[in-house]
Amino acid sequence: LDSAAVPPPPPPPPPRGASFVATTQASPPQQPPKYTTSPRSESASSSAASETDAEEEEEPVERLEAWEQGGIAEACRKQLSDAVANKDVVAVRAALGEAQRLGLHCKEARKARDTLLALEVSDFDQRCCKQVEEAIESDDWWKLQAAMQLVVAGFGKDSEYVQQLKEGIRMQKKRAEAIREMRKAADTRDPIRLRSAIEGALLVYAKEADVKRGRDALRALEHRPALREQLQKAVVVK
Repeated sequence: LDSAAVPPPPPPPPPRGASFVATTQASPPQQPPKYTTSPRSESASSSAASETDAEEEEEPVERLEAWEQGGIAEACRKQLSDAVANKDVVAVRAALGEAQRLGLHCKEARKARDTLLALEVSDFDQRCCKQVEEAIESDDWWKLQAAMQLVVAGFGKDSEYVQQLKEGIRMQKKRAEAIREMRKAADTRDPIRLRSAIEGALLVYAKEADVKRGRDALRALEHRPALREQLQKAVVVK
């Protein structure tokens, strides 16, 4: 009777499947949501950054000290501006010296220094050009060498002036050789050789004075046989 009155125990729960275990293991833990800025705040920040960049790109306004706003400093600034406008090297140097004496640092002084450098370079270029032309026209070896040293020191070995001087030196050597040949032919009293030497001197554009001396020597050599014949005839007649 006792065994019949006790109810049987409940059945055990069914085991969980592999799919449930795999899903539980594969699912990552949830993270708290991140707070992001709204589009309105992003546009505001980008506009503020662009305004900051624009302010940095703008040229800073030069502020004058109290002592620079009148008197000698203002007159010096005007002197610098006038000298730069006139492009006068002497005036620019004098104005920069006055600004340095006063300790004046301003945009006029910076512009004056840049202008002075450009004027000095231009003046040096003109001086080199003039000296190169004079050396080539003089046909003097020493002047050509002096001009070459000046040009190389100022513009380097690959400048146009160096090429002009090299050509001038080459022609000067040819003319010197032609003149020596004329002198040797005149000393040996050879009219054929002298005539060839004169033609060579003309081809290398020798000086007119040197060519004239060669022609005079040739004329004297050509007249010498005629004079000898006249003397012989005069002796025979007597």
